[in-house]
Amino acid sequence: DDWIFYLCKAATTWHEQAKERKARTEPANDTYPISNRDKNITTQTLSEDMWNDLRGRITPGGVGLHYCLFLDHHPLGLVAGDSESLVVFRELFDPVLKSVHPKYESSAHVSDLDPSKLKTPMVVGDIIQSCSIRVDRSIAKIPFGVVLETEERRKVEDLFVKALLGFDDAELAGDYFPLQGSESWIEKSGGMQPHEQSALE
Repeated sequence: DDWIFYLCKAATTWHEQAKERKARTEPANDTYPISNRDKNITTQTLSEDMWNDLRGRITPGGVGLHYCLFLDHHPLGLVAGDSESLVVFRELFDPVLKSVHPKYESSAHVSDLDPSKLKTPMVVGDIIQSCSIRVDRSIAKIPFGVVLETEERRKVEDLFVKALLGFDDAELAGDYFPLQGSESWIEKSGGMQPHEQSALE
């Protein structure tokens, strides 16, 4: 069967704020952004002293602290703008993440895939009924969706479409159907046709 995938345009409050790169590093003002310390874990953690210490830092990808703060639009009040945010602003991210993941140790994560170091004994016998694994990865040198600009979103689309259209295996080969009205993929300007969408529903 042909593979079919959609790259949707985000329309949430978070993504609407990413208008230009300048906005990532230059907040509207430098005033302490928290008025209600009891709103969420970030407002409880981010003291004024911490704010003054972190607000001038910028990740290598150009993300400032203010662009990670979603005090009114996220349960935790904090979202990483890129992978480097976890390290550059670790004084804030570490305690916030540890509050929801008690075993979380530090943003300075080190991978160790040696199974012999597992403390839990291997399960044997007819015990496991099902198992699923989910892996999410970001794209190197491209910020996370929360701060992506239009040009970067199109770069992501271009990378994935070209990669997937390049499959030689007949079982993996397929076509790309952009959403109706999309102008980002030049080969199908305007997106998929109505009859194509109906066939996919």
